[in-house]
Amino acid sequence: MTGVTIVVPVYYGRDYLKRCLESVRQQEKVPLPIQLIALEDGTPEPYSSEDIASHYHAEYHYITHNQGVAQARRLGASLSVFDDGFLAFLDQDDYWYPTFLTTMIEALTAHPRSGFAVSNAHIVFPEGTKYQLYQTKVPSLRLKDLKMFNHIVTPSQVLMRLNNFRRTNWTGQLSTPGADDWLLWLSLTRHGFPGIFVPLTLMAYLEHDGGAHQNIPKMRQSEASVVEEWFPKLGFSRWDQRRYWAGVNIERSLHYAYAKNWRQFFRVLSDTTIKDPPASLSAAWYRVERKLRHWV
Repeated sequence: MTGVTIVVPVYYGRDYLKRCLESVRQQEKVPLPIQLIALEDGTPEPYSSEDIASHYHAEYHYITHNQGVAQARRLGASLSVFDDGFLAFLDQDDYWYPTFLTTMIEALTAHPRSGFAVSNAHIVFPEGTKYQLYQTKVPSLRLKDLKMFNHIVTPSQVLMRLNNFRRTNWTGQLSTPGADDWLLWLSLTRHGFPGIFVPLTLMAYLEHDGGAHQNIPKMRQSEASVVEEWFPKLGFSRWDQRRYWAGVNIERSLHYAYAKNWRQFFRVLSDTTIKDPPASLSAAWYRVERKLRHWV
């Protein structure tokens, strides 16, 4: 049977989950059956969300000890009742607009060689203000560009082909969690299931203090674990790792330039260039190409 499996990991999510699940149930004209799964990832029972999940007719599964969002997503995907179709990982504090599923299914149907589709999004702040994520620039989903950094802000922007996900055998195990979704897009693309960008704003990402992207040092450590632990496992070369680190250091030098700290700017840039001239040149050209092609 063909359908859409939607996995929502939940951790202390009562403040957000109602809007999230409601957005799934308000999807318009979806041509396939929907399986909605809420996975409570170790939230103490007095704060659990089983009643909210039940209200929106979501399958509810309770994980006794917190395993992390990647493990919850993997478990949810393994619970899919469908033989084929689509898979989405929707974060508890995000929500879809009513045409998300129909639009994304249509996009993937029109591009049968693509493994996943990525929509534009609104970044929404607690006071209600919002802005469009990709305004004058768009994400590049080419593998060579995804190796440089994650162009996708949240898995909630993405609809995958279920069987493509299964074939990647994605584990997401990282010594420092956080960049598990970047690893997923790399894995899908590496296995021959590339992404496509749908230039429509179809969901909302809530920016708040508890969000994963707020812990920038931890995210940087997690991205480093993707590069050092998983690039070799995915068959990426030592050159890919060198190019990534050169790009990180060039970005770091530019932050000093923006702050008019010219001494640090020249120090970091010269150290990077001297350490690995070919990788530095390639990473610098990548920045130029991003600007010319209007990539994020």
